[in-house]
Amino acid sequence: YFWLHLYDLVSENSKLVIMQSVKQKITDSLLKTGAFWSYDKTTLKAENISDNLLIENTLIYGDTAEIRLLFQVYSKSELLAVWTQRLLPDDRLKKLNYWLAVCVFDIADTKKFIEKNKHKYSRYEKLKQLADGNTSGISEII
Repeated sequence: YFWLHLYDLVSENSKLVIMQSVKQKITDSLLKTGAFWSYDKTTLKAENISDNLLIENTLIYGDTAEIRLLFQVYSKSELLAVWTQRLLPDDRLKKLNYWLAVCVFDIADTKKFIEKNKHKYSRYEKLKQLADGNTSGISEII
């Protein structure tokens, strides 16, 4: 029993190390593209970047290889949540959003999905919720 438990601990630790390594690889690659232009590049490490920020910047500035790496670290539902909450409401990313819907998230009725969800997390809706005093769920989408 002891050895099995120890194996589980080592296995979990190894998974965390691999995940951190993949996150650092994505971060380094994005740094080369200028994705984190407002950060000090000499001290920027993957562990200092929130998961949402890493996912968002990878979906915007990353290539297909980096986006595939995201799926090694995060679940599809986590990636989908960041995309729908942070990128989908941005009209400047219209073409990218259609590409992500079709090629990355394999959404069948792309136009219907985008139209239905782009207003759900729009800036207007966030401000409206704040004005109404409803702050539940606002912090994770801002």
